Amino acid sequence: QNGTKLNFKGQFYRFDLMTPFFSPGPIQHPRIPIYIAGVNRYMCGLAGELCDGLHVHPFNSPKYLRELVHPAVE
Repeated sequence: QNGTKLNFKGQFYRFDLMTPFFSPGPIQHPRIPIYIAGVNRYMCGLAGELCDGLHVHPFNSPKYLRELVHPAVE
């Protein structure tokens, strides 16, 4: 977004090679929402803590959503 050199070094991945012929420039909408899918308490909690939204499994019940998903996301 601001023209700085690509330089990410994480525990598992490294992104620091950018050919000079490729310059994508700033994107129009830099705030890209992150949604994940989840069916257990851990993934629903992760969505509530770190993500912008959650996709629940299409085979669910109101009880499952009320008793497991909603409390975990909150």
